[in-house]
Amino acid sequence: MTNENLIKRWRTLSIQFKSNKTITPMMEMFLLCAGESEIDVEGKKESVISFYQGYDEKGSPVVFFTSDSKNNCWTYGYDSNKKTHVKSKIGKFIEMKK
Repeated sequence: MTNENLIKRWRTLSIQFKSNKTITPMMEMFLLCAGESEIDVEGKKESVISFYQGYDEKGSPVVFFTSDSKNNCWTYGYDSNKKTHVKSKIGKFIEMKK
């Protein structure tokens, strides 16, 4: 899945988490998909999709996601020791059944 597809389809997608196999609709976790932005990932610029649960005073995103051709769900956390974001696969994006 491309970033463009993820932006367009996020309301109809769920994430199946690899840790416990639970399936959670993205609409239950997030209120807004702000679109594509760029972050530093271990010294390299990477395009990611920003999701929010709402806005705090700073307008900080809750999480950054990307996908790949196998619909894996990748997220990014900030490593303060390395002073960069690190990428981690947390599960798969799956289409919600209608």
